[in-house]
This record gives sequence, structure tokens and C-alpha cells, in this order.
Amino acid sequence: MPDNPIMKTGCTRRSGHWLVLGLGLLLGAVSVRGADLAFTVMAANLSGLESTYGEPARRIFQGLKPDIAGIQEWNITDADRRVFVDRNFGTGFYFCVESEYRDKVPNGVISRWPITASGEWIDRIVGNRDFMWATIDLPGPRDLHVVSVHFKSGESWYQKKGRQRQATALVEYIRQAGWPAGDYLVIAGDLNTVSRNEPALKTLSGLVSDRRQPADQAGDKDSNIPRQQCYDYVLPNPAMEALHVPVVIGGVTFPDGMVFDSRLWSPPPPPIQPNDSAAEGMQHLCVMKSFRLPDGAGAMP
Repeated sequence: MPDNPIMKTGCTRRSGHWLVLGLGLLLGAVSVRGADLAFTVMAANLSGLESTYGEPARRIFQGLKPDIAGIQEWNITDADRRVFVDRNFGTGFYFCVESEYRDKVPNGVISRWPITASGEWIDRIVGNRDFMWATIDLPGPRDLHVVSVHFKSGESWYQKKGRQRQATALVEYIRQAGWPAGDYLVIAGDLNTVSRNEPALKTLSGLVSDRRQPADQAGDKDSNIPRQQCYDYVLPNPAMEALHVPVVIGGVTFPDGMVFDSRLWSPPPPPIQPNDSAAEGMQHLCVMKSFRLPDGAGAMP
């Protein structure tokens, strides 16, 4: 039976949105991490052959342990995505994924905290995925809205214009969503941009920021394979940007966020293998930023 977000994540239909309850809500247990209120957000288009997530991508998730992920091309070989999330993130994590009746390379959101609402907006530029959004109940009074996106690829003027149209539509969708002005927002995904000067990014800059640009240990910001272009982004709104802190992985500090290339690590965080980022069929590197909630926001699970 194909994966069904209603059956597999305990969702109910309410006011046109998916209300994701998730297994973690049923557990009801919260552990305190003391004063550590930092968390990570990842943009991940790590599918390999046949746009499916293989063992190299799974090891990257297991090794980097993101708290929240905007995931693209989320096709799996597991029995369903509940199994995938349990194995690679944790049994207490929540997730949502766009419907697959037309979306052959679906976007999704995976979260350490409850997803209280989710849905998708039609992407009229491409025919096999939409814009996926989720509202996450972060500790504290403000929710986080994560939008997982996968823009049109290509280097021609026509393809760049298509990305600009996608960005314009996305900005309008977000403005019409009715989310409280003080909430946190992040766009996480594969924008397929040839450079950071593309009109699509300039359009998105009315809502979110690319001021802090993730890089690897050598300062390379490119996230495609073979490291020539910036495809993948974690773009926070001003409220979220104000919470930015460096990413620290394996004793290495990335002040503006991390582009992860396993080939640059000796060794990479276990169980990641040195060549996982260059696995057959993989076209992207993941990008990750870290944020610290204000003191008094509450306990972290």
C-alpha cells in the first residue's frame, strides 16, 4: 500500500489543512536539556538513483542529527515514511509530506517538535511537486512555519524566469497564509539557482534573509555536485535570523551555517562514510543552520 499521510502519521482533515499529531504526541514525555535551546534546520535534497533515498543519505541524517529538515524528492524504499523517520531521525519525530497523486518527487518536513498544521500550495511552474508547509510547535510562545520547496532547474533565461515566478507565487502564498506576524518562518529547500544574484532570491528577500551564507571547511558555499553552484538554502525571516548561532559539528565551527561534504572530513561524523556525499545519483549537498531560542522559551525535548 502506498504511503498515506493520514494513516501513517495520525493526521486528521481540518479546515483544509493536515493536522499532524505524530507518535511523539502519544508518548507525552519531555526531557530537559538544561539551558541548551539551540536547534538545527536542514535543507536536504539527498536522493540518489531514481530519485530515491539510499543508504548514503540515511547515514548523513543519522550523523548530522538535524532537529528540523525540509526534505525534497522524498521517495523511499521503506514500508512507509514512518519507518524512514523512525530509523533515520528518531521514533519521537513528526513529519508531513505532500500528496503524491501528482507529486512524483514530493517535498516534506520532518521535525523534533509537534507539527500542528500542514498543507501544500500548487506550484504551477513544475508538474511533479508543490510547495509544502508545516507549522511547528517550538518551545515557547512562537510557532515556526517551515516551507519545503524545490524550484525549477536549468541555466537558461527561461528557466531562471520560471524560478522567479515560483518565488513570486511563494511570497504571495505566505502572505495570504494568515500566520501571526511575530512567528518564525524559514524556507528550506532546493532553489536550483545558478548564482545568488538570481531574481528569484531577490524576490524572496522581501520575506527571508540570505545574509548568512553557509559554507564548508574551505569556505566553499556551493551545494551542488560537482561544487559549482549554490542550489540549496535555509532562509529565515528577520525574527528567526535574530536567533542565528554557529553550527558546531564534530568540533568544527561554521559561523554562518554548514554545507556538508563528507569528503572533506577525516573521519566524518559516524555513521557517515567519507564518500557518502558523492554517492551515485546524488546531485546535492545538505545545508544546515543553527538557531538558539530566547531564554525562557521552555524545555527542549
